[in-house]
Amino acid sequence: MATSSLPALETPGFITRAIALLSIAGALVLLVYHAVQDFLQRHWIDTNGDVATIVTVALALALQFSSTSVAGWCGLLFVVVLAAVTLPTNQVHQWAHMRRPPAIIGWLQAHGVLLSHPEHALHHAPPYLTNYCIALGWANGVLVRINAFPRLERLITRVTGVQPRADDSSHALR
Repeated sequence: MATSSLPALETPGFITRAIALLSIAGALVLLVYHAVQDFLQRHWIDTNGDVATIVTVALALALQFSSTSVAGWCGLLFVVVLAAVTLPTNQVHQWAHMRRPPAIIGWLQAHGVLLSHPEHALHHAPPYLTNYCIALGWANGVLVRINAFPRLERLITRVTGVQPRADDSSHALR
């Protein structure tokens, strides 16, 4: 358990509740993205600030893991790696919306390292069944081949009752 002097961190389920809140915050970031019309015009802080805030809180929570056990160090390492790959997500996503991104980004997109504009356009096109990964170009192909998206949708529907793509017409490519 945690080795923090903060009493709240020692209460049962604190980390689980914190992770749930961070997950909700992440989902809200995605909802706001689909509702806001000015995604490409945003400055760096507007594009990346929400994810940076979530990552900062997650890292602060991870520092509460015990540093005296292998499990604590593994938990910390997991959160640090997750933070490192999560932090640039909105920026990479913004570049995927650009027809002419910065040169090095265009090169990374052309070589399948980052998601390209044409690949990302599939995410915004009916029937909205594929390309949910908004950062890595190569990940969508892998996830499609293993049928990850339909399986995840069925699980979400089973748990929440929410039907996939009930409001897709409001998410057209901007």
